[in-house]
Amino acid sequence: MTPPHDDDHPTGARPSGSRLGGVAAAWGAALILAVVLAVLAVWWVRTEVYSAEAAAEGYVDALTSGRGGEALGLLSDSAHEDLASQFDETDPPTDAGLLGGDALEKSTERLDQLSLDDDGEPTLTFTYDDEQHAVEVPVHSGETMWMLFDRWEITEEVVGEFEVDVPQSGAAGVERITVNGEPVDLEDGSVRLAAFLPTAAVIEADGPWVDGSADHLVLDDSEDTVQLDVEPSEEAQEKVREQVESYLQECADQQVLMPSGCPMGAATPHQVDPDTIDWTMPDISDLTVALGDDGWEVEGTQSLTAELDFEALDHFDGSLLNERFESDFSLDVEVEPVGDELRIAVTGADGETADD
Repeated sequence: MTPPHDDDHPTGARPSGSRLGGVAAAWGAALILAVVLAVLAVWWVRTEVYSAEAAAEGYVDALTSGRGGEALGLLSDSAHEDLASQFDETDPPTDAGLLGGDALEKSTERLDQLSLDDDGEPTLTFTYDDEQHAVEVPVHSGETMWMLFDRWEITEEVVGEFEVDVPQSGAAGVERITVNGEPVDLEDGSVRLAAFLPTAAVIEADGPWVDGSADHLVLDDSEDTVQLDVEPSEEAQEKVREQVESYLQECADQQVLMPSGCPMGAATPHQVDPDTIDWTMPDISDLTVALGDDGWEVEGTQSLTAELDFEALDHFDGSLLNERFESDFSLDVEVEPVGDELRIAVTGADGETADD
């Protein structure tokens, strides 16, 4: 019987050196792959989560959806404190209505082709009123997490301010404006508003008696002033015309030569038939209402002429006469808005008034 050779291994013997080498190589490859994947994961997190672009993208998403609170949440605690102090220092405090809700959403709706460009610094590009604009999103690197990830935060420069001034607010009775459709109260004819960068604001006079609008684009944190000029609305113009016409009609309805409370009149020595008295009042369709330094001014009520026709019996021979007179006169019209009302007083030459 031939004895077994040394290279013959019974079942359960140790693996050969080549097999051990294969296992080690597999483990080494797995380790290298794990390291590569870990590096890629760190790179992805730093790029997609903890990066200046990611912070800017979160800011843009919040703006376009009207979530102002979320946009402010991207600011650092110190930035929040600085903004709160800045807004509270103004008297009256700065209005924050544009920093959220429908007003903010309407703002971004007016910024066409809004996109984020990360070529160097995060920059928002958009078109407004057929013009191209670019606004840099101010970011800075804050604290480091786990010694790997920089926490990028939006700085307080992303919130600007502007003032709306309504010079004729007192005379026009304007106590409130709307900004992107939301009401904002005035204080002594003006108001300061906070706004994200960028913000497109449509400012309008609020109320039925005046018209006025202005557009403003906030591109940086400089403190601009927007002047909102107002003028009487067509509704106010029509209301004044109606009141003056009503006053004149009341005068015309009196079949007398000297209508009571009216500035026109005529006299004759003949015997008048009162049933034939017919007053024709002037056309006041050209009457206009404007705002002056001293308040509402009504033009087109001076140098008016009313015509009077009537039949009379001659005082001497009793013959029938068809008489016609012209009566020149003027009216004073005072207009004053009081709350939601428009008070109108029409005054004739003798001081009698018709109020509305």
